[in-house]
Amino acid sequence: MAKIRKLEVEVRNMCCGHCATNVSKSVKEISGVREVDVDLREGLAFISIDEKADMNRVINNIREKITDLGYMVGEIKIIGGV
Repeated sequence: MAKIRKLEVEVRNMCCGHCATNVSKSVKEISGVREVDVDLREGLAFISIDEKADMNRVINNIREKITDLGYMVGEIKIIGGV
């Protein structure tokens, strides 16, 4: 079983549940992403990434997907793994 790494991504300009759903669905399409949980109130996306995925590539793809949706990406933190 592959280990999972976790990211905390600041997503700015989300204003409703539809925004959070769009971010979640879009980021889940990225190869290597396992789970996405968006906290609209805090403006954060918690993203689980497969250990074997190229972290830099995945982070770049996350930033691109979110930006393409019209939101701004702030700080991205690696918050651990399981």
